[in-house]
Amino acid sequence: MKKLNIGLVIAIMTSLLLVATPVAAIGAHTIDFESDTTGSKPNGWQSVGSMVTFFTDSIGADLQVGDYGVQSDDQALAVYWDDPGYLIMDFSVPMYSISLDFGNDDPSYTNPGEEAVLTLYNGATQVGQEKVVMNRNDIMDQTISFSGAVFDSATFYYDVAGPFPGEWTGLIEIVDNIDLEPIVEFTKEITSVEEGGDMDGVLETGESWNWTLEVNIKNLTDQTITVEKLHDRLGGDIEWHVVAWSSGLIGDLEIDYKGKTKKVFLNWYDGFQLDPGQEVWLFTLWISPDVNTGRGTANNPDKNGNKNPKAGHPEYTEAGEHCLNSGATISGYIGDVPIEVSTNPVCVEVVEAD
Repeated sequence: MKKLNIGLVIAIMTSLLLVATPVAAIGAHTIDFESDTTGSKPNGWQSVGSMVTFFTDSIGADLQVGDYGVQSDDQALAVYWDDPGYLIMDFSVPMYSISLDFGNDDPSYTNPGEEAVLTLYNGATQVGQEKVVMNRNDIMDQTISFSGAVFDSATFYYDVAGPFPGEWTGLIEIVDNIDLEPIVEFTKEITSVEEGGDMDGVLETGESWNWTLEVNIKNLTDQTITVEKLHDRLGGDIEWHVVAWSSGLIGDLEIDYKGKTKKVFLNWYDGFQLDPGQEVWLFTLWISPDVNTGRGTANNPDKNGNKNPKAGHPEYTEAGEHCLNSGATISGYIGDVPIEVSTNPVCVEVVEAD
């Protein structure tokens, strides 16, 4: 592994005051449904416990969140009814490990030896499957797990015939405490803020603030990850001042400006590897809103395509949510399996000045 050195591009240095640490992160997490509202849920529903998981009923749209007594651990997700339908879980980032608790293995509606089945897919290709023989006590006291391959969707169902053939062809699945581990822990966070204006901790129109954004990554798998490209993009109303990065790991930085507002694109093409369990700092940005020249968009280019040189003030002129950058993205491989992972953007809320 290459020795980590620090690459640095400097335009303007600012002093920074730590006041907050909002984070856009992808990492290991648990979905326990405790903070979700009870009742019916549509296909494609997301629990508040995961921003990357989408639940679907394979037949109809009969997902329900509720407290099912001993069949669940407080609130859980059920897949109604007693039909061949099953639970589908789609993930917007590549996963590497999953486990879940299950209940409703009713002895009156199952036969000895019947199984709960968890199947994993990467695209249309099945990459794994686990089966657990149900203990048929109707209590949520069993867990099914899988780890060791990249997957982007999973299904879970009870493979039952029941003691009364012909009367039904399935059983309601109830799941809870879904532990998920993606291939990487990928974080982008505001690590410090230099506040302008009236210093009341509220970002208002007309105020000049500066932010420090830091991006880190950790390999959560037991395999080496090869990253071929790392990139990020700043918002059209954002000016960069400093970019620092692990040049000894990720190579040279290429900066491009695109569009009328001269959006900033940050690209590293040299490629690098992450060993199992390895955690590294990738890059840090020092940024602020563009200078408002009084002519609409803060960074109107001049006739030569450069940032507008007219004097002005770095500020937001409109209230609302403003994203500092898009999601940092890596693309590459685990073995021969292509991967691409992005963080969410980090955004700030701007309010009208008093």
